[in-house]
Amino acid sequence: LEALERTLGDQRKCVVLSFSHFLPRQELVPEKRFINDGDLHAVSGSDHLEDQVRRLRPDIHICGHTHMPMDLTLEGQRYLQWSLGVPFEWSSANTKIVGITGIIVLYNAMMPETGLLPEQRTIWGNFYSKHRRSPTETCPAPWLRAQLLRSGKDIQLPYDDEHYWKNT
Repeated sequence: LEALERTLGDQRKCVVLSFSHFLPRQELVPEKRFINDGDLHAVSGSDHLEDQVRRLRPDIHICGHTHMPMDLTLEGQRYLQWSLGVPFEWSSANTKIVGITGIIVLYNAMMPETGLLPEQRTIWGNFYSKHRRSPTETCPAPWLRAQLLRSGKDIQLPYDDEHYWKNT
């Protein structure tokens, strides 16, 4: 990174893309109340990785691991998750966009201005661009509540769907 910083300085005229398998920030995975994998947050987000991304200042940082497509800009840095995953994942609303679109071209010198792919509309990117994160809210989303109740386990869930829609 130091060599790249010295070479590019503040007058960078080239497009810089960076990649990591893991997510550099917790904000790039939906809150626990929205997903059925309660352990995903334990392996998402890395201060060390985020520091590297911030020092590099890429035009887009591409990351993965969660199989949850998201294109989101946080504090001026654009992050893109576009996991191709596996075909059975493409039927869910969350990943259908990847199944429809497939592989995307991130950079094309023939594209106007920067040559970068425009922001992609994704369920979670759209949601978090309009709604603040509420990590203290513990009411499960209706779809997660229904899934947990169908599991047949004796689970006591806080609140109800009405509380969710009123507070989200």
